[in-house]
This record gives sequence, C-alpha cells and structure tokens, in this order.
Amino acid sequence: MLNFKRALFFICFVLFAFPLKASEYIEHFHSDIMVNPDGSLNIEETITIHHEGFRIKRGICRDLSTSKGESYKILNVMRNGENEHWFTEKQTSLLRLNTESGKPLENPGTSTYVINYIMYDALRPIRNENLNELYLNITGKSGFPINHVTAEVHYPPKTGVIRQYSYQTNQTRQEYLPDKPFEFFNLAPQEQVTIAQAFTKGTVNVPFPKIYRLLIISFILMLIYFMIAWHFWGRDPTPKAVVPDWEIPKDLSPLDCAFINKNGEAPGNSFFLHIIWLLQQKIINIMENKGTHFMQQKTFYTLTTNEKPKDLNKEVQLYYKNFPNVLTLASNPSNRLAQYQQDLIRQTRRKLENKSYHKREWITTIGALIMPLTCFYLFPDMGVALYMMFILVASPAIFSRKMWPLYFVTLIITPILYLYIASTGEYLWPAIFYGYFVLLIVFTHLMFQPTPIGQRQKEKIEGLKMFLKAVSTPAHAEESPDENEPEKKPVLSKEKRLTPKDMDNLFPYAVALGLEKEWSKKYQAIFGSAALALATHDIWHNANFKTNFSNTCKTAASLPPSASSGGGSFGRGFAGGGFGGGGVGGR
Repeated sequence: MLNFKRALFFICFVLFAFPLKASEYIEHFHSDIMVNPDGSLNIEETITIHHEGFRIKRGICRDLSTSKGESYKILNVMRNGENEHWFTEKQTSLLRLNTESGKPLENPGTSTYVINYIMYDALRPIRNENLNELYLNITGKSGFPINHVTAEVHYPPKTGVIRQYSYQTNQTRQEYLPDKPFEFFNLAPQEQVTIAQAFTKGTVNVPFPKIYRLLIISFILMLIYFMIAWHFWGRDPTPKAVVPDWEIPKDLSPLDCAFINKNGEAPGNSFFLHIIWLLQQKIINIMENKGTHFMQQKTFYTLTTNEKPKDLNKEVQLYYKNFPNVLTLASNPSNRLAQYQQDLIRQTRRKLENKSYHKREWITTIGALIMPLTCFYLFPDMGVALYMMFILVASPAIFSRKMWPLYFVTLIITPILYLYIASTGEYLWPAIFYGYFVLLIVFTHLMFQPTPIGQRQKEKIEGLKMFLKAVSTPAHAEESPDENEPEKKPVLSKEKRLTPKDMDNLFPYAVALGLEKEWSKKYQAIFGSAALALATHDIWHNANFKTNFSNTCKTAASLPPSASSGGGSFGRGFAGGGFGGGGVGGR
C-alpha cells in the first residue's frame, strides 16, 4: 500500500510540476472592406486575440499575400485603442506586417488589434458577363484557431451586388443573400475563408491588372530581344540563284550534307550514311553473310578496310582509328558502335559549326529565361511555376530534333492546359505563356544562320536536290541559252557531261537527302534501264540491301536496353484561393 501511494505521488508530481501549454486563440476576426471607385480596397481588420506569452510575446504578424500581383499600403495599426509600432518585410509571395510593443504583453490577456491598409489589384472583370468580381481571402492561413469570423463589403452608391458566395477549407461553397454579411465559426489553425461577390459595372473602375501588364511587357521585351538578336546574328547571307547542278563541294561528305540540310541537326541514320560513303570511296569493302543464331536465320555484314590512303579527312581517320582491320555488323545493339556514332556526330558538329553555320543557342537560351523568371517572380505559389517548368523541360525539344516526341507532346498539352486554366476564369496569362512558347520555337529556328561559306554549300545542296528531282530533262544534254531567262536554263558544258560513275558517286548524297528513289529515276532517265540494272547489281546499290543494311546499322549503333535510360471565380470549390490571404501569427 505504501508503494502504491509513492507511485501515485510520483505521477501527480510529474503531471503538475510543469505548467500545461497555454491556449492562444483569436476570439473574433472582423474585416470591413470598402470598395473605392478607383478599384482599390480600403480594409480595416479588427482582430481580438487571447495570448498567454508562449507564441505571442510582444505582438502579432499579419501575412498579406502578393502571389497574384496584389500590392498594399499600410495606413496604421492600433492595439487596444492606441497606436502600435509596426514594420513590414517582404517574403516569398507575401508581405509580412509585424506589430511590436515596447515591452512584453501582459499575460494572460486579451488584445484587440485594428489594422488599416489599402489593397490594389484585387478586382477582376468576369468573363462572358457584364459584371466585376471581388474574390478575397479574408483570414489567410492563421496559426491560431479562430472562434468567430465576420466580413462586410461596402460599395459606392448605385452598385448592385448580384450574387455572393463563400468558401471554407474542406467545405463546399456556401451561398449568401446579396445583403447578408459573411459569418463563420470555429476555424481550426491553417483553415481559410474566402469570399466572392459579383457586382454591376459602372460605378467602380476595374483597372487592367498590374500582373497582366507586367506579363505583356515581359512578352514584348522578349520579342524585341529576339528581333534585335535576329537582326544582328540571325539573318542569312544574301542568297544567289540556285540552279540544278550535280557537282557538290569535295570537302563535304554525305553526313555533312545531311547536317547542313537539317540546319545543324544530326540525322537519325548518321552511322549508315558514314558507312555507305566509305564504301563509295573504296575505303572499305563489304560482304554479306548468313548465319543461324538461336535457331533463327541472321544476316551479318563484314566490313574490311583497304590500304590506308595518304590524304585522309577526319571522318575517315576516325574510322581507321576505331576499326583498323575488320568490323562485323549484326542486328544487335552495341555500346561500342553507339559510342562511335556519338563521336562521329560530335566531330561533324565541331567541323561545321562556325564554319558552315552558326546556331548560337545561348541567344535563344537567354530569351527563353525572360518569361520563366518573370513567372517565378510574379506567381511563386500559383502553380504557374510548375507550368513554366514543364515548358523548360520541353525546351530541349526545340534545340534537338532527337526529342521530337516530347516536342510533339508539348504542343498538344499546352493548348489543353490553356483551356483548362481558362475554364477557371484565368485566360489571359495562359495565352501569353503559349504565345511565348510559340515565339521561342520560331526564333530558335530563325537563329540558325549559315556562314557565307555555308550559304554557298546550301545552294549547292539545293542545286543537287533540284537536279535529282528534275527527271524529265536529261541533265547531260546541252541546252541553248535563253536571253530573257539566262538563270532558269543554264548551259551544261561538255566538261560537265555526266557519266555513270558520277551518278554512282551521287548515290550516298541522295540517301543523305532522302532522294534515293529520285536518284534511281534520274539514272534511268539519263542512261536507260539497262545501265540502272547494271549499276544496282553492285551490292550496296541494291534496294533490298540498302533497306536491310540500313536497319542493321541503325540497330547496331543504338544502346542496349540496359544502357539506355465558368466565368469568374464562381463555381470554384476551394477556400485557399482569392486575393489577399496570408494569415496571423505571433511574435
């Protein structure tokens, strides 16, 4: 029995030796809102709060949201009928108003704070209705429970309130009669209250929102930036008249032509173009073999190198360095060949950039950052940041055609996202963002600039494409000049007369430009069907071989699977939205 009494005494000592946590709460939160004719709001908040010195020692803090472009002018703060010292500090997406007494508050006790301030950019026109809207978060996320919340809104004379609603966290929308004040009870910490009113136009001037003005200015600045950048760094050299011609610069391989034809982007069949050009140059020989692998018939290709020539360009040197003797190709992904293709693409890009063309992606990157930085500054917690992050993630699709699936998805999803956001009443800023995205795409392609040398190369490539497509006219025939149109009907001299060997040499370039069918028709038109049959008797000219070998090269140069990696706000069912907001905390 004695031990039981000791144990009971010990438990009582532990429970009552330390004071219990004090209860601090807001007894009454009243907001009196006056809508001015100029569209601003005069707001007087009366906050009666019970404090016991735990979280509230010298005063309170009132967070005023700036996440939707709102701005504030603090007029005065009073506590228990006397002026109170206050100061503000800017934080992410809010303006914090701090009140502070010269000495600690008397605890426990109750203080009544009266805060007067002017709020700007809080009204919006309701789309598709001849009405304006007040959509205001009254309490914000208060750190204390609130027993009672009331709010009254006053308008200039002759203003009619058509309908009004309120939203409370985790509760459905509540409808009020137009002349009834708002009233709420027993709000938990972090629980919010938002009110919405639709009122007639004519008595209150609703200015164009500041946040939209900033977005439009940002879009215009980005457009001006791109126009200036294009004027100085994006305009192509003066082109010359392009005529059909089968001669191309000797220093351009088919892979080089494909790069230039695609405005600096690597073609998907880079390795295949490289190999057939080496075959055409007699650098390597090819042998097609059949074999059985896991009970399946497989085709293998054996590439053997010939004697090393004296004068080698970098593309041929790269092949001799990696495959000096024999290379076997099969329809299996290979890390080695995938790395070789990447090295080949990097080498070709280094060769052509700044010699044949300028891409200057840094210019587009700087322009691409203008709008996202504006969004992060204006909308830090509206979800627009996520939208812009999506655009930034999709931006590599603009710079690389290898990511065209993401590019395509972006173009599909952004209009859907715009329509979804517009359905909530916010329709202007999504339109600006989508316009920004389209502008970024356009100027990314416009900033590709050929050098004077590259412009001549492009003209030669265009001339070759015209030559291959013009099947009807024998290109080796001599034509008489026309005095009126000397450029449209050029004279091909005898020195330029085509031979079957010349057409054979053009085959890899035709493949690089996607014109192998036109090459066959051209060959037949010039030299006849018999000559074409003789030419395609060679294994690497054969159509079936080209298809099979192309697929084999594509598969072999890929990484194995294990190595690749309603109008307005009415109808919104939430309480955290609305202008204003923030909350009340202790100091």
